[in-house]
Amino acid sequence: MALPLFPETQRSALRAPVESLMSTVQKARQQSQCKTVSATKPKLDKHGVLNTDVKFSCQLVKTPETWAEGIQRMVRNKLSLDQVQGELKKLQAAYSAPASYTYEGVLSLGMVPKDKDKAWRNDFASEAFDEMFSEL
Repeated sequence: MALPLFPETQRSALRAPVESLMSTVQKARQQSQCKTVSATKPKLDKHGVLNTDVKFSCQLVKTPETWAEGIQRMVRNKLSLDQVQGELKKLQAAYSAPASYTYEGVLSLGMVPKDKDKAWRNDFASEAFDEMFSEL
């Protein structure tokens, strides 16, 4: 999805470096370690749903600039092919660092007691994780 942002004349030369960067970004996300810190006592709401809030803490790779911001900056500044390749290497090096940034958040969970054979769920889990990953 990043390649089409670059001038057509650069795309073929940038395919491998961009794919390598994205692979490193994915590995950085996969090395994230999360754990539960605490949870509130479940409470039954007026709709018959049992709710709890789970605090969690994650160790993440934190970069000075996200890959998306970096690519947008490169495109906006109309960098030469050599400059773009150098900037992609810098971004990749940043994402290659060990996970050292602590992100703390809260995930709200709910369960209908009559469905107790089913797991707790969060219909909006992506919001908590989107916020966390937006910092990467």
